Amino acid sequence: MLTVAELSEMQRHAEAEYPLECCGVVLEGPAGRRVVRCRNLSRSHIGYLLDPRGFVADLRTGARVAAIYHSHPDNGGAVLSETDRRAALLHDGKPAYPEALYVVLSVLQGRVDAAASFRWNPQQRDFLPVAA
Repeated sequence: MLTVAELSEMQRHAEAEYPLECCGVVLEGPAGRRVVRCRNLSRSHIGYLLDPRGFVADLRTGARVAAIYHSHPDNGGAVLSETDRRAALLHDGKPAYPEALYVVLSVLQGRVDAAASFRWNPQQRDFLPVAA
C-alpha cells in the first residue's frame, strides 16, 4: 500500500517532468520508507529507462524496492502498457522486483489525472490491477 504522502510525491514528480515520462521507486528499509526520484535515461515522452544509481547503495544496506512508478504524459492513461510489462520482465519472464507495486500515473496537459497500481501474479504470469 502507498501512503498519501508517497502518492503525492509521485504526482509532483510526474508534473515536474511533464511532458517527459518520470520514473522512480519507493524504498523500504531500516530507516522507513521514502520516495526516490530517478533519472529517466531515455529522456522520452513515450518510454522510460530507470537509472538505478539513485538507490543502488540503499539496496546494499538492506532496503528493498516496495514500488516502482512512472508516468504516461498525454499518451495512454494510467495503464500498464505492453511495453511497460515487457520492460519489467527479465529474460526468464519474471520481474526483477516481483514483490514491488508498479504504479502508473496518467498526466494530461501537465496535471496528474489518474493513477493505477499493479502487482505481479506468479500464477497468471502477469501484472494485475490492485488497490494502491
